[in-house]
Amino acid sequence: MTDEQKKELARDMKAFEKEMNAKLVKVFRLMAEEIGEVLGAPMVDPSTRQKVGQSDIDEVILEQIQNFNAKWIKTPRTPPASRPPRSTSGTGRGSRRSRRRPSAASST
Repeated sequence: MTDEQKKELARDMKAFEKEMNAKLVKVFRLMAEEIGEVLGAPMVDPSTRQKVGQSDIDEVILEQIQNFNAKWIKTPRTPPASRPPRSTSGTGRGSRRSRRRPSAASST
């Protein structure tokens, strides 16, 4: 392979990498947007505290892609009104007082 062919191959590879990175960024942004819509809040990268997939800088998005972890996806907190009411019937484990061991002084 001649030097000119090597240079052309390197240019082609760089162009291909740039094209594929642009596709990765596009798909990642769409994924982050969809997850944010479902959860009702955008995902946040805990290490940088940046909103995931919302940067205008492709290099930032590529870094988020490399570091992405499913733990970044937080489940939405349910509002207190939609939670089931707590049981007050005493059918649970009981109070702390009822679980205490009897002391030696009270057994006399």
